[in-house]
Amino acid sequence: MATAESNWTLEEELGKLTGRISLSDSLQSLGFVSLGSEQCELQLPANGWFQSGAETYIYPFSVLCDGKITKLVLKACVAFAPGLQLEAILKNWINRRRLLASRGVRTPRLYIWGSGVVIEEDVPFSLKALIQRNIPLPPAILIGLAEVAGILASLGFKPIGPFGDLRSHGDDIVMVDFGQDLGPPGIPTTDQDETLFGELLKTLNNWGTAIPHGFESCLFSTYMAQFKVPPL
Repeated sequence: MATAESNWTLEEELGKLTGRISLSDSLQSLGFVSLGSEQCELQLPANGWFQSGAETYIYPFSVLCDGKITKLVLKACVAFAPGLQLEAILKNWINRRRLLASRGVRTPRLYIWGSGVVIEEDVPFSLKALIQRNIPLPPAILIGLAEVAGILASLGFKPIGPFGDLRSHGDDIVMVDFGQDLGPPGIPTTDQDETLFGELLKTLNNWGTAIPHGFESCLFSTYMAQFKVPPL
């Protein structure tokens, strides 16, 4: 992994991903810099890379251009799967996120991927922490969680801890983990499996979130409605 190399630099990584020589060309290729911009720079993290899960390392950074700051993460895949090269594993992750996005699940804006890494927007808040700071919880977030759970179930996913890694911009739900804990999708189904709805209720209870009186039936209906969407 690139993080093990003491001479690794973000500028070189951007050049490798974009196929450009200069930093300004790399940033322009990624859409961070408009033509003619002159005052652009990278803002690097004080502590460098950190492990964000069993399969990923993250390097947060920002691009400052013409007074505008774009906060990003460089995410390195360090997963292992017998018989698969790293690039194939990463491609599976990309395919899963695209599948979920096609059904309306929000995912971070993806700028580029390849060579075992992705660059995507930095989604600032842990959904769990946001929920625990905002009691009572807005009904829209609860409905959004029921939708995400239903979409996962209807696509045949059998995730492990599907709600713990969700993030938010403050008023939405963003899925950021597409690795082993999510697993591959199964066969899209209209069979109304209630398993993930039960896990959602258990998770909310563990987070100390009380569902408003009489609202659980609304969440259940929202969850079940996802099974009625025709397969892609």
